[in-house]
Amino acid sequence: MCIARICELLLLGLALCACSVHPLPQDVTGVKTTTIVRQNRCEARAAIIEAQSQYLTKNKYPVHNVEELRRAKADKHLDPVVAHNLAYFDTTGIVYSYSLDGTETNGLTLSGDIIEPLTHPGLVTISPSAGNMLIRDNIRTFTISDNFATLIGPKNDDYCDFPQPRVNLEYPVVGRIGIDEMVRTFIELVTKDDLAGEQDASKGLKLNVSVSSDAPIAMVDSISFTTTISAGATPKIMFSQVGRGWQLMDASLASSNSRVDKHQVFVGLALATLETQPPAHGAGAVAAKGAKFTPFTASLGSLTPALISPPLAVQGSGEANAMTAVNQQIVRYQLARPLAVAP
Repeated sequence: MCIARICELLLLGLALCACSVHPLPQDVTGVKTTTIVRQNRCEARAAIIEAQSQYLTKNKYPVHNVEELRRAKADKHLDPVVAHNLAYFDTTGIVYSYSLDGTETNGLTLSGDIIEPLTHPGLVTISPSAGNMLIRDNIRTFTISDNFATLIGPKNDDYCDFPQPRVNLEYPVVGRIGIDEMVRTFIELVTKDDLAGEQDASKGLKLNVSVSSDAPIAMVDSISFTTTISAGATPKIMFSQVGRGWQLMDASLASSNSRVDKHQVFVGLALATLETQPPAHGAGAVAAKGAKFTPFTASLGSLTPALISPPLAVQGSGEANAMTAVNQQIVRYQLARPLAVAP
């Protein structure tokens, strides 16, 4: 009977233990790594579409959705300065570098008291114990890169065709993490703040056009989340004293379980560094005067000539500049983290 009850305690303790050999966010959130990336990319995509739509609307080209945005950007009659500015920002790189760290700990401790009553009042007590502690840890790191043009392209219409998640305070990485605010702030810093550049009085737009290839305008956020969950139980059995021989007085099985998730996301945005010669005449000269921009990547080849005024020569991409900025942030604050390697 005693052995049966001890076995019941053991089974109860085991039931309280999680069983993940390879800890991943989906174990506790139900959200896969690919879904986390998809949500973050689509959060950025929505912010880019909104920002470009507002810019066109303010410049007398009303835009209400991504289809109208594409048509407006492809319009041959689009103001050359507006077209140039949109083409320039389409080369902006955005990099997401993830570190998803999950640690799971499960412990069991079996203990009891064995007694022998003495002839005179008193007891001899022995308290043996045995324990088992299991710790599994996994750190998943990876890097994804985009640029504005590819992210808002038609191929991502279906990719982002799902209800956007809300903020998740328990496990923030599986919800909205504020990338949309970061995109808006980056654009505002470059177009409105005094970072350098020419001012087109007719549009009220200040665009940074003095970016050198070795010092691109970049912005990086290092976002960290830590969630700790713990649980435990200590079932105990007490036995009535029988006779005067050695006997088990009580037995307990303590179960302790914890899960610690440390999630970190580096999000970097950077302007491209393209070199171009200012045109001999035309409105495009306003935006291009003295300009040094970052080169288009191969994926930008689908842009129509109307969006590229004046012609831009490939020198380095916005993704590469964003990758450099993210790596600098990692080296500065997270030396133990692996570097993001540009393809």
